[in-house]
Amino acid sequence: MEAATEEPRSSRNKCVSANVSVTSPNSVVRSQSTRSKLSSVTVDIINSISPGCSKALTSAFLVGVGKASEASTPAPTEQVPPTPTDCLACHVCGCAFYRPVTLPCGHTFCKGCLQKDASKCCPDCGQKLPARLETNVLIKTLLEKWCPAQTSSSRLLEEGNRLIKDHPEEAIVKFKDALAAAPNNHAVLCSRSHAYYQLNMLQESLADADLVIRIKPQWSKGYYRRGMALSALGHNEEALISFGICIALDNNVYAVKPDVTRLLQRLFQNNNLSKGLRCSLSLVNNNLNTSDCEGNSSEDDDYIQNMKQTQVSKLPVHLLLDRIFYEVEKIKDSGAKSTSQFVVDLSAVEPADFDCILCCRTLWRPITTPCGHTYCSMCLERCLDYRSTCPLCMTSLADYLSVHRAQVTEFVERALLAALPSLYAARMLLHTQEVLALEADTPVFVCTTAFPSISCPLFVFEPRYRLMVRRCVESGTRQFAMAACVNQLGTNKSRYADFGTMLEIKDWVLLADGCSILSTVGVRRFQVMSRGEKDGYDTARVQYISDTPIPAHRYNDVCELHDFVYRKGRRWFNELSSSLQTEILRTFGRMPSAEPDWVTLGDGPSWTWWLLAILPLGQQLQVGILRTTCLEKRLKVIAKTLDHLVQCQQYPGVSRHKPIKRSEEPSAVETNS
Repeated sequence: MEAATEEPRSSRNKCVSANVSVTSPNSVVRSQSTRSKLSSVTVDIINSISPGCSKALTSAFLVGVGKASEASTPAPTEQVPPTPTDCLACHVCGCAFYRPVTLPCGHTFCKGCLQKDASKCCPDCGQKLPARLETNVLIKTLLEKWCPAQTSSSRLLEEGNRLIKDHPEEAIVKFKDALAAAPNNHAVLCSRSHAYYQLNMLQESLADADLVIRIKPQWSKGYYRRGMALSALGHNEEALISFGICIALDNNVYAVKPDVTRLLQRLFQNNNLSKGLRCSLSLVNNNLNTSDCEGNSSEDDDYIQNMKQTQVSKLPVHLLLDRIFYEVEKIKDSGAKSTSQFVVDLSAVEPADFDCILCCRTLWRPITTPCGHTYCSMCLERCLDYRSTCPLCMTSLADYLSVHRAQVTEFVERALLAALPSLYAARMLLHTQEVLALEADTPVFVCTTAFPSISCPLFVFEPRYRLMVRRCVESGTRQFAMAACVNQLGTNKSRYADFGTMLEIKDWVLLADGCSILSTVGVRRFQVMSRGEKDGYDTARVQYISDTPIPAHRYNDVCELHDFVYRKGRRWFNELSSSLQTEILRTFGRMPSAEPDWVTLGDGPSWTWWLLAILPLGQQLQVGILRTTCLEKRLKVIAKTLDHLVQCQQYPGVSRHKPIKRSEEPSAVETNS
């Protein structure tokens, strides 16, 4: 057994203390200052305790430990560049992943660690765990190749943990084999300490717990095992200190509270207090008249009288809190680093380890499916556009699509960056070049005629347009071109109109089957200059168009025509049936008011486009109106169309009648600019 480390107040206790680093001079100064603040806290806690109420005493002790943890602040540590071993450990047990499970949030843990967690949430971010926990095939393969000894140790650890309750002797054999593979595996030592405790081999249990603390000084479970061993050996004060450090590091009060209560009862009922931790009897007498309990029972009164007669209760709580605070501050200020248990053969890491099975290139923004397979995020999404199953095992991913979507698998991305930084940089450069190439051409949605400033709701179900919309959103532009389909059987050059409207995505609602509902609004008009195709959808080089300025000699006439047509259009809309008005309002919203600066707008007043969107015009006429850059001509088209509707008496159900074609327009309005 090791010699006890120096204590801040007394060296009479011969029990083994935590093996922590010596603090720096600056941290000592801060320790003295902070501990002086804590002294008032401990006095307040003690003054609120009634020795007859163990529940209140335990609560006060735990509150004091919590305040000690909050009062201590770790010294700033230098940022260390990531190494390949930094991301190989499970954040729960600290060991190499065994049966690694990647959650939708992108964090990876051992399957056993997640199953033991009663909260059923991600230990890192708190996101709810999925119903199914499947092993990440890629991470499992990588770890078995890179660090076989550590993965073998983790496997033996889990096998031993399954035996520890009913067959602790067999569990110890498993743990010894695990330590032979990885001697510094703190989790194995911790479990073996528990097995020794089960067999009442307390000195061996304590020795393993001390090794755990030396290897991983900031891991709370080591102090818990140490406290259990010390408690069984009868070293109640040191056991209570170990439990206090465990609480201060982990804040898991409920797991330790029964043990703390039992130890505090021993300290007050047995005459075994060390002299260095005794307090004066007068301090106890001052607190006999106050209680945190609900009422004072006769049982409590009898207990208090007994305490007075035996003069045993010396209330060492405040000294214990000072000791716990001292130890916790040393651990945090030292910035103690865990002893590395991973030995990774960097020569075993190959670029092919990170290849995506779909595109055969290095994984970029790797995503793990619920069934445990990993792909590039873009590759997986393109596959899911056509079929909602895993490309490898054909497991249904309908639930994955409904929540859309999983985050990047942190382990794979960090491992690639740490182990093969040049490969990561090359893959990032290639992705950047591909994005820039996509931005050079404008994606074209061939569907209908849209108009500037007017909403255009869309239901997207075709795989090619799912991809197109996703790229628009991910690139940040959130814009694409909308052009009317003029020839469904035609080639790329004649399939859609030469003029259209750019749409901006305002809202994107993903459905469970992978389809989506888009809320878009027209931004500006364009003319197609050249056409192309990318991954199944149309692209184009476009030139934006806008209205020509109104000549000075026509300004007054255009203003009068504007006001006249505006009033006529509003009157026509108000005379429609209420059901038709409701349908129009639901789709396009209310008729916009005339803007004060409508003369200077590049696309003219928005109310004209709103009327053009609801008037029963043929597609060729809509495209012809869209291409004109003369506001006066558009106003005349609207006025004559309204007159034509009145003459034909097409009220109130305009939508029931055949749309007006260009040849049927009363005066064959010229729409060319």
